[in-house]
Amino acid sequence: MSELEVPATIVDEMGNVYDVLLGKDPESNLGFGKYKDMKQLYCRNKGYHVQIMPDGRITGTKENNDPYAMLEIFSPEPGVVTIRGVEADRFLAINESGRLYSSDVLNDECYFLETLEANRYNTYRSQKYAQQNWYMGITKRGEPKLASRTKRGQKAVQFLPREITS
Repeated sequence: MSELEVPATIVDEMGNVYDVLLGKDPESNLGFGKYKDMKQLYCRNKGYHVQIMPDGRITGTKENNDPYAMLEIFSPEPGVVTIRGVEADRFLAINESGRLYSSDVLNDECYFLETLEANRYNTYRSQKYAQQNWYMGITKRGEPKLASRTKRGQKAVQFLPREITS
């Protein structure tokens, strides 16, 4: 396979198969374009799922299907997404200091540039602070990583959108 070719599916550590662009089971009939369904964002850095807490904090959990790790990813335009915690009803954001937080209203800090990387994981770079190359990241301890300390290629900024399983 050449460097420019990207496989259509990825298999995670548990053996589950996902569509690399939508995170969906490849057998589903969901088309491309706007999508809005519940997912978990699995971080390649020690296997945490991103959690959006009701008090505004962003954390990581290793618990599968944790209610605060159930996220709705919406794409208002190609390559741009918003991420909303379903249980907390708050939007993931990066502020001017590079800190991850959640907002109860959708604002310009809540938009992320979603990129499918060569290793088939997604990265989420702040659209507002794109020139600073600030990415959403989770540390090895499951804490939010300061965006000014993130770089493309770090495990902390690589995420796999996973289906919610029962």
